This record gives sequence, C-alpha cells and structure tokens, in this order.
Amino acid sequence: MLSRSLLRASVGDVLRGAGGFAPARSKPLVSLAVDVALAGLAFMAAMFLRLGAESLADWGLADLGIAATVAMLTAGVAFLLGRTHTQIWRFAAWREFGELARAVAFASLLFLIVMFVIDRAAAVPRSVPIIQALVLVVLLCAARLTYQAARRRGLRLGAFERLAAPSPVLIWGADRDAATYLHSLLSDSRAPFQPVGVIDDTGAFHGRNLHGVPVLGTSTDLPAIVARLGRRGASPKFLVASRALDQRQRRRLLEQASGVGLGVVQIPRRVEVPTDGLDDLFSVERITRRQPITLDDESVVGLVVGRRVLVTGAGGSIGSELVRQIVGLRAATVVMVDRGEYNLYAIEHEVAAEAGANGVRLVPRIVDIRDTAALRRVFAAYRPEVVFHAAALKHVPLCELNPVETILNNVHGTRNVADAAAAVGALAMVHVSTDKAVNPTNMMGATKRIAELYCQSLDWAMARTGVTVTRFMIVRFGNVLGSSGSVVPLFRRQVLAGGPVTVTHAAVTRYFMSIKEAVGLVLRASAAGLQAERSDRGRIFVLDMGEPVRIIDVARQVIRLAGLEPERDIEIEFTGLRPGEKLYEELFYPDEALVPTPAEGVLAALSQPLPLPGLCRRLDLLIEAASRHDEAAARQLVAELVPSMEADGKGREPPAIAVQGRPALAPQGQPVLASSGMVRLGA
Repeated sequence: MLSRSLLRASVGDVLRGAGGFAPARSKPLVSLAVDVALAGLAFMAAMFLRLGAESLADWGLADLGIAATVAMLTAGVAFLLGRTHTQIWRFAAWREFGELARAVAFASLLFLIVMFVIDRAAAVPRSVPIIQALVLVVLLCAARLTYQAARRRGLRLGAFERLAAPSPVLIWGADRDAATYLHSLLSDSRAPFQPVGVIDDTGAFHGRNLHGVPVLGTSTDLPAIVARLGRRGASPKFLVASRALDQRQRRRLLEQASGVGLGVVQIPRRVEVPTDGLDDLFSVERITRRQPITLDDESVVGLVVGRRVLVTGAGGSIGSELVRQIVGLRAATVVMVDRGEYNLYAIEHEVAAEAGANGVRLVPRIVDIRDTAALRRVFAAYRPEVVFHAAALKHVPLCELNPVETILNNVHGTRNVADAAAAVGALAMVHVSTDKAVNPTNMMGATKRIAELYCQSLDWAMARTGVTVTRFMIVRFGNVLGSSGSVVPLFRRQVLAGGPVTVTHAAVTRYFMSIKEAVGLVLRASAAGLQAERSDRGRIFVLDMGEPVRIIDVARQVIRLAGLEPERDIEIEFTGLRPGEKLYEELFYPDEALVPTPAEGVLAALSQPLPLPGLCRRLDLLIEAASRHDEAAARQLVAELVPSMEADGKGREPPAIAVQGRPALAPQGQPVLASSGMVRLGA
C-alpha cells in the first residue's frame, strides 16, 4: 500500500514538472530527466523482450547496470543535441514526435558506438538497440499524450489549483470554429469554462462527441438538456455560440437560452481562452470608432531594457499591463508592488514563463504604499532605476464615500513612492494620472491632482539644483476599455443578464483608449521625458485620446455587438449622475500651454509648478488630518489646494465652454503659462 502511494506521488511529481507547474527555468531540465528515465526503462524492456525472463536473469546486475547507464547517457546527449527537452508537452503533436524519433535514432547509434568501445558490443544482442528505439519512441510519445489527456480532463496534477472554479458551459455548434475553441478550452486546466455538452442544430452529430464532449441535442432541447445536466450536478451557466450565427439566429438563441437561465457569449475571433468569451468584440475601434495609435518598441527599449524596474499597483488593470510590456521589453528585474495578494499572484504567474524566457527576474512584494517604512525597505533592497506608480483608488463614488482612505492612498502613497525613488537615486519616477485630475469635482480627481502637483514641483525643484537626479514625470489620460471599474464590462454583464443597461446621463462623455495602447503610450511618454532638457522639467505628459465619446453611444454599441437592438431587445435606463461625477472630463486646464513632443500620440502640458517647501507644509497638514480621520479638516485642505473643490466636498462644475475644447499648441520656446487651476503658496 505504501509503495503504491509513493509510486503515485512520484508519477505526479514527474508530470507536474514536465507539464508546466515547475518553475519556468527548471521545466526543460525536468523534461530531460523524464525522457532519460524513459530511455533506461525502454532499454530494460528491450532486453526483456529479446532475451526473456530466464536469459535476462543470467546477466550480472553490474553488466546490466552499465548497459542501462550507457543507454540513458547516450539518450541524454541525443536529447540535448536535438533540443527535445525544450518541447512544450501541452502542444506536442506530429512535428514534435518526428523530432523525438530522430533523436532516438541518434541515441541508438551513439549507444552502439559506446558499447563497441567498451566490449566490442559483445554482450548486448544486436537487435536490442532497434527494439529499444521503437519502445522508447512509444514511451516518449505516450508520456506527452498522457499529459495532454490529463489536462483535457482537468486532472489536478500540481499544487496550484484553478484560480476560480470554472463555469460549466454548453457549446452551440459543431463546426470548425466550435471545435477549435473547444480544444483550446480542454487544453487549459485553468480555463474559466468547463464544457459539459455540445448543442448541434443540424442534427447531423447527435449521439456522437466532439473532442470527447457529447453532442446532446438541438437548441429546442435546451430545457431537457439543462434539467438533465442539473441532476448530474453540472448545471451550465452559459451557452457559448459559434461565430457562424447570424443576427436572427442570435436573437432566437438568446430567447431560448434566457428561458432556461443561460447567458449567451460568443466564441472570440482569436483562438484563446478569454475571461468571458467577448473580449474581441469590444475593441477600441468598435466602441469608439477610432483607430488606435500604432506603437513600436524602439522608442522605449532604452527606458526599460536591462534595467531594474518597479511597478506599484502591479496587480491592477494598468499596473499589470505595465508588467506585461516591461517583461516583454527584457528589463533586468521587475519588482511588482501591490497590497492585494490575489492580483499580485495572478500577474506573477501570468508572466512567469515569458520572464523566464527573457531572463527577467520577477520580484512580487505585498506592500501598502501608505506604509512609508515598508516601501523604503523595498526600494533600498532592489534600488529600482525606473519606477512606474500606478497604485491608486480610482472608483469615483467609492472615493467620495471614503475620502480619508483616498487621501492617504492617492496623496500620501504617491508622496512615499516619489520620496523613495529620490532616496535611491532612481533615473525616473512616472506617476500615472487621470483626466479626472483636471478641474476635479470629486475626491478621487482632487487627490490625483494633488499628487500631480507634488511630482511636478519635485521635478522642477530637483532640476534647479543643477545635478543629474531623479526625473519625475506625470502621464495623464482618460478611461481605458476593460479596466476594473470601466463601463464596458458593466454593460457586457448587463446585456448578458438581459438588461437594462444603465447610463447615468444622456449627455455624459468620456475619453476612451485600450489598456494596451494606454500603457504603450505611457512608456513612450516616459522615454521622451527622460530625454527632456532641464529647462523643460515639470511637464505633464498627456496622451492623445482622440475625441470624447458619449457613454450612451458606447452602451448602444455594446448592445449591437451582442446581436441585439437597443431599446427594443435591451432597454437603456438613466440613473442620474453619481456623487462627484461630471458630465464630461477634460485632459488639460484651459491655460496650460501645450508643446508637441517627439513621441507620436503624446503632448506636453506646461504650467508653473508650486514652490515645493510651501506645498510640502500643506501636504503634511493634509496627511496628518487624514491620519487622525478628521474628514472636515482634510476636505478643507483639499479645497485650498484644488480650487474646483468646495470645503463641503462638493465640486464646482467647470465652465461649459471647455467641454470639447483643447488649448492651442504653444510654439517651441513659448514661456510657460501659469494655470488658474493652482493656488499660489508662499515659499
């Protein structure tokens, strides 16, 4: 009993390592070890098949051990030269099997040569290398196919379980798209969906199966199918539809599915496993009808490659995309700082394989940016050269309800990050800001504006010292599609639930950009900022977001992309503006001077920074008031720093003439203008 348990544990460990749960850099070594062990097993099997049990027993253990060792060593050399250990078992197919066969043939030749040198190959029958080669090819291919089958059936082969329980789903359609998508789901043990059946309206495949998943009937049989699956404890949550559906079929399928409590999602255009099956439908081009700016890596390689980079809020929407792109640009070290354990865990494991391939060291650290001492320790330990500060509280209504936490995180946290970057002599600290920092009427925007003021004044003050020191940059942009708290995921959930889709106000407009595009432009702006002259310090880089888009138009577009008609299939309901929310957002203050930068899609907003000593005194008072939870005093201090905010916490809506306006670009060399959006503080 004990030996059987140990055998199961050993096999499990081997499969875990070879299959993808070992550390990224050790996977090829584990794969090589498994293949070499199989070579030894194949030799013993070949000897048994050739000589039989009685003749094999006449062999001395020492001779048998020497021959088996030679077989394993020569196989290891052949596998290393053939690089079969670098194969990804999960995707091994005929091409990989051919590579294995060639490596095994070479291993057999090496075995004969070595055995000839040892004893002129007198002891080993001539047919053994041939039998061993055939057996070894079978064992190597079988190991990979067994692993693939284990993944398809969702066996837990490692210590890491699924991040969340997968949702049982039905697949509509037995066409090529459905088969390809079904295979992608079955190949990923961490996929969010678990297919439990296929619906085929053609009737051609009833009683058969697709990749092992049974074809259960037609869409008209849905009530009986759902009831039957429910009795088995596998009640489906969604119906995943093939892209072959036309609009009429979509509407009919939605009615049938909603009648049995199923949501309907569509197979994505790309063969991948998205979070909810709809990612590709809601691109920037489709939602905003704006072509995204084409990005290249050349302008940002010098900023990141080979350097130690630290990202705060690394588990958030912007922070995680920063980590992805920085890992792709081959930074030397990426220190990922976040106070949320789950988000940090998720992004670390998402990029671990690419980081290993690129030679990037990943350092996840659970740290609250409000903890000055803890943050300083991280900076001192890893001495980052470039810091991207994306950690922030960003949900406007929640920030209104929690002003003290918002001040401590967005103001005190940003100050901590900036001061820590300066203390270790970082090349640059990049503060990721928002259009809500312009004429803010809510606590979230006001605290982000104060954070801008501090970074801008610190950059200006350091430039005046005449010493090459840390560069502090601010990058300001609007909403990003698909980020946490964005309207598009909300609209998608509401459409899947059958509506209504809720919009706060018919006139609300926002700027939109994809997360990938926004982060790419943040990197581009940062690279441009590092090259700026000392006289150009204190700039705020603003991403070109295009024209603002009405939220109601976004809602209608989301409904149409789901194959439905607004107001007819899905109602749109107006709920009223939330606390602190504005009808529109702006990217610039009216009198900020704009200067074009060499980076396409990036402008520089110039304004007179505040004197740093006076600003620091005000920040000390603000942080102290927030720390003792004196909300009234904290609001008063915020209002003194940000004129568009009232001491009672209510913001003043800026003049309507600025809704669509943008300041004219200032010619090169134009004097910096002072912004009326800032209060003058004495030094």
